[in-house]
Amino acid sequence: MKYWLFPPRGRPRFALRTQQVIAYETGRGEHRRSAWRIVFRGGPDQRLEREALDYFKRIDAQGGVIAALENGYLQGEIAAASYAFQQAVEQGERIVVGVNRFATANENANSNARNRSVS
Repeated sequence: MKYWLFPPRGRPRFALRTQQVIAYETGRGEHRRSAWRIVFRGGPDQRLEREALDYFKRIDAQGGVIAALENGYLQGEIAAASYAFQQAVEQGERIVVGVNRFATANENANSNARNRSVS
């Protein structure tokens, strides 16, 4: 049985990237509020719920999901959201760990190779 004094190569970076993803990509790192304030004073979770319900109402107003699919509404929403996300990443307004923040030279080379193979 082998015992490691130090973690195997790559594991510390993996742990660090996991922490960075949680802090930056989930949006939870931006809110430094206690659980009490979020529940009782209206926090990001309540705002997200309100926005989701408003979106469901817009879909219902078009006749439901099937009608929204048939008239191209949902595809348009997906395309607009994808474009807005990509613009935010490229302008540095949205952090993607390993892409536009916290990337090592090796990760950048791998990302560039993937981008060339896709296009």
